[in-house]
Amino acid sequence: MIRTADPVLRLRVLILAPVGRDAALAKAVLDGAGIGSLVCGDLDELQQRLAEGAGASVLTEEALIGRDVWRLAEWINEQPSWSDFPFILLLEPGGTSEAGTPERDVLQAAGNLTLLERPVGTATLVSAVRAALRARGRQYEVQDAIEALTASERRYRTLAEALPQLVWTSKPDGQRDYFSRQWVEYTGVPEEDQLGLAWLEKVVHPDDRERTRKRWMEAVQGKNEYDAELRIRRADNEYRWFKARGTPVRDNGRTVKWFGTCTDITDIVEARETLRRGREELERLVTDRTRSLAAANDRLTAEIAERQRTEAALLQAQKLEAVGQLTSGVAHDFNNLLTAILGNLEMMERRLKSEEPLRRLQAARLAAERGARLTH
Repeated sequence: MIRTADPVLRLRVLILAPVGRDAALAKAVLDGAGIGSLVCGDLDELQQRLAEGAGASVLTEEALIGRDVWRLAEWINEQPSWSDFPFILLLEPGGTSEAGTPERDVLQAAGNLTLLERPVGTATLVSAVRAALRARGRQYEVQDAIEALTASERRYRTLAEALPQLVWTSKPDGQRDYFSRQWVEYTGVPEEDQLGLAWLEKVVHPDDRERTRKRWMEAVQGKNEYDAELRIRRADNEYRWFKARGTPVRDNGRTVKWFGTCTDITDIVEARETLRRGREELERLVTDRTRSLAAANDRLTAEIAERQRTEAALLQAQKLEAVGQLTSGVAHDFNNLLTAILGNLEMMERRLKSEEPLRRLQAARLAAERGARLTH
């Protein structure tokens, strides 16, 4: 394990040079260059200090010859993925990089080993150490980023587990890589069996499957918000309606993650369906009532027309009756007049002796008699 929280430890150089004054000289050179260092007494102490944290290590080949370097090689091999610790090995006097000792070969096969032939110039040693520290610094930056991401993931998962919704995340290509505890408990299907796009086949209603897949992939390819309604199977095999929403998480315009939730909207869907059926029933009732009103209106119109015709006929009959009564009265009065005229004409006819006036009276009497016959 590498503990690297202390920034001072990250920059220190561990020196292992047990022969003569090599360790003191190396430390003096590094101190003079402003590089912090620590001299280790043996391989065990070196490995202990490595676990605490360091930026690089300077070793002499004599410190390895005849020693058990397998434990150090094991430590090198067990480094986390972000770590490739730099070792600078000062070859034994007269040694070359071509001909190595077994101990050197073990470390060279295991790790990041830079070989410097002795005698080593001060500038060469300082330059090599600084290059190693820069490389190690970049490794620590990666570690910090990983730890920050891990902490963020941990906080996110803690938040996700606390939400009542079913929470999920996906890779940029749309492959699901996380389902919250609530999702797993609701569906009753292990998380690993739903990763990728397997969730579509495992828990989505068959009638919604293709539509959901199409909508999801359109959102992924277009890098747009994902919004869909679908039925998800519960652990007891009951399907309930959910509102699915997904948001792309971007870094400099590039989608790096998808974050999404599914919220149970079964009650809303059922209420919406009830409202739809009620609206259809109301429309049917209105249609029926409109049809009934139209029929009643037609009947009323016909009755009014019939009544108007009857009233018109009655009015006409009343008019005719009035005319008849008027005619009867006129005829009676006319007859009375004619009776008086005829009587007078008859009296005049008996008294007249002259032929011409008598003829005219007789003509007048005949005309009066014809008029009288018209009123009978």
